[in-house]
Amino acid sequence: MAPLRPNPLILWGQVLHLTYTPLMARPLRIEFPHATYHVTSRGDRREPIYRDDDDRRMHLGVVAQAMARFDAQLLA
Repeated sequence: MAPLRPNPLILWGQVLHLTYTPLMARPLRIEFPHATYHVTSRGDRREPIYRDDDDRRMHLGVVAQAMARFDAQLLA
């Protein structure tokens, strides 16, 4: 059995719930120079992945930082 790591649910600085998640490594992603990768995000049971427009803008900011950090391009 794989070792466990703590997975706390933290809200306003307080641990509300503590579960343990197995530490299982996923297989390494095969990468090719100049390749195009298909990436998607969607909610569980088709639920929204953003709470509101501010949340969506924050996510787009994180994506923009990742694109700059890894010298990647985003096609939408």
